[in-house]
Amino acid sequence: MASKFDLTGEYCIDQGAKYSITLSETDDDGNPIDFTLWDFRGELKVSAQDSVAVAEFTFTKTSATEVDCILTSDETKAITCIGTNYSEKTVLYYDIERYILDDVVRMINGKAEVSPNITKEA
Repeated sequence: MASKFDLTGEYCIDQGAKYSITLSETDDDGNPIDFTLWDFRGELKVSAQDSVAVAEFTFTKTSATEVDCILTSDETKAITCIGTNYSEKTVLYYDIERYILDDVVRMINGKAEVSPNITKEA
């Protein structure tokens, strides 16, 4: 069963900035899960029923037991925000899965708030 973790508050996504979180998992005995053979995928969407993602995470394994989940600044810049100031956040939903062939494990899911960028490029 996936852990619920909302990307809100200090974990909120800032529109126009690179975003990264690091994930690890443990088995039922508390031992770190080795990610060496696993691939990862994850998307942000307006709703689970949407066929098109607002943004897709990319992944970098930083060790055998940790993976960075990344959205580039260009990807977060492309997210449409409805707020008129930084405290009016757009709410999206996400999940991140690890997989080997048809063995899929949802690691984490929740809502993701995106704070609109105030300073724009010239």
